[in-house]
Amino acid sequence: MGLTHSWLRPTELPVDQFAAAVRDVRLVLKHVDVPLAGFEGRGEPIFSDDAVVFNGVAGAGCEPFEIHQVEFHPFRALGAA
Repeated sequence: MGLTHSWLRPTELPVDQFAAAVRDVRLVLKHVDVPLAGFEGRGEPIFSDDAVVFNGVAGAGCEPFEIHQVEFHPFRALGAA
């Protein structure tokens, strides 16, 4: 069982600030040697204006990091608190 971090956040993050944060992440990654893959530890990580999704590569992967500019809450959509 892995260690999981979670936090509360607004459903929708400001578009311009989220896009700026993604640009900053891309800039930092140009200067560090950290191999990243997509959600399941293979493929390319996602650094788009509305999402950041990555994991370690292959055996170095564990729990993926995933954040979206607009967060979908399936239980809230069904009317649950």
